[in-house]
Amino acid sequence: MRAAAWLQASRPLAHGNIAPGLLYGQALAWALHGAFDALTCALVLAFGVADHLFIVFGNDYADREADAAHPSPTLVSGGSRVLPEGKLPPAALARAAGAAAVVVLGMAGLLAVRSGRPGLAAAGLAAVALLVAYSYGPRLSHRPAGALLQAVGVGVVLPYVGFAAQAPPAAAVPGWAFAPTTLLAFAAAIATALPDAGADAAVGKRTWVVAA
Repeated sequence: MRAAAWLQASRPLAHGNIAPGLLYGQALAWALHGAFDALTCALVLAFGVADHLFIVFGNDYADREADAAHPSPTLVSGGSRVLPEGKLPPAALARAAGAAAVVVLGMAGLLAVRSGRPGLAAAGLAAVALLVAYSYGPRLSHRPAGALLQAVGVGVVLPYVGFAAQAPPAAAVPGWAFAPTTLLAFAAAIATALPDAGADAAVGKRTWVVAA
């Protein structure tokens, strides 16, 4: 039962927000520079798994009050439900989120060394910082700016990691190519927040959806 609870907490479907950006960035490196390394690809995807777990565990812990108040959770809203259903203690999720953050930073550092791009280490820090700001620090998930943070993380940081890990060290980062991913990520953040509007309003959140 414990393993089933952790699988539920990991929200596998949510990886659909993570993997596409990483794959897109690597596809850019191939399209622009003909660069691709299978081991690097595996490491990039491992970074994505760690980032995914950090996000879902961290959000479940930070949003436990709003999730408990959610009247009609769906596959994309209301969290994993392991905390409202009493399947895992909050402290366990908090520790798991912290461990995942350490792995994110470690994988980013490894990719930076392999690629010769220190910016990848900074991208790992950015990935962690964005989630902290979103769910913990200033808790921007309670404000309209939360959707913008999601757009930056999914639409810029993840494609950058994929591209920078695969492309030659001297290759310029194609910032223009991150515009469509950022817009799509922002639209997805708004769309997936729609079912949460009632629960978010009940706990005092002022998200983009609630404010509208």
